[in-house]
Amino acid sequence: MMKNRVVAFTGNRNFPLDEVEKSLLGLGHFDFSYVICKLFEECVGECNQDFDTGIVICDNHDLDRLLESVKKDGDALELLHEQAVSLKRDGKKLLFLPLGLNYESFLKEFLGDFGALVYSVFGKTAGYIQNIFNSIRCDYKIITKSSILHTVYCSSTINPQLLQSAFGENLYSLQNESVASACAKVLEKSGQTLAVAEEFSAGLVCGTLLQACKSGQTNFLKEAHILSSENDLERFGISADFLQEKGIASKETAFEFSKNLIKTSEADLVMTILGENERFFVAIGNKEQIHVFSTIFDGTREENLSNLVDFALFRLMQVVKK
Repeated sequence: MMKNRVVAFTGNRNFPLDEVEKSLLGLGHFDFSYVICKLFEECVGECNQDFDTGIVICDNHDLDRLLESVKKDGDALELLHEQAVSLKRDGKKLLFLPLGLNYESFLKEFLGDFGALVYSVFGKTAGYIQNIFNSIRCDYKIITKSSILHTVYCSSTINPQLLQSAFGENLYSLQNESVASACAKVLEKSGQTLAVAEEFSAGLVCGTLLQACKSGQTNFLKEAHILSSENDLERFGISADFLQEKGIASKETAFEFSKNLIKTSEADLVMTILGENERFFVAIGNKEQIHVFSTIFDGTREENLSNLVDFALFRLMQVVKK
């Protein structure tokens, strides 16, 4: 049984426990389990389970009756900032928090801040990451966002260079950050401009990149094209005979289209994204060289699109860094 527990009492089964988890992990607390209770009696039962530390989150109007049902003679109660209640007894302590608060400040005061390092890893399986951290032997938690994208919280005692060596370029950020956000920062810093052409992703890669620009500076995007038919490719110099032989979703077409886009665009870099079924090609380059990356995703269309966006932007970030 986990030594510590987070209990949420709410009728909303979609309550974002992951936000509470991120706060706890950021403070360096890794040994919590999580449960959502819909019934009052169920919540009381969970609070009375055998664990050391509990975080109890409930509607404000339920806090008093919940506290009344859980507390025992001799318990020490303390009001925190007139919004939360701390209960302490021998070998056990509970923090009762009303829904909707900024939990992190209360958790920090109640539990303390031991610090944690945060890493964002692309292109590795959760099992691979787990093996690396198990060999290092430190506290850690993997938050899997997709089959190829993970955020890892780990003890601040670890040597960051050790992980950088283990993951290489797949460790793309030293914070909880999307691939798009990290890519946007790299592009802005480089000062290079970009032209994008998308077929399978129909503008989603470009839109995700622009949305991630927290600085609001999106002038690095010079051109954006959505390719919805063979005619759109032919307008950029890809002949019908070439497409008949190579197909739209091919390494050769991605390379040829990017080569032509470089000639017509005033951007420093171009990126072409083509795909069909489970096979995808991303070509990125400039006047000197073009890199064509290929990958296969075997999920639903929505999953494939999400993975393709991250894949394209991760590869773009790699090229810009070099």
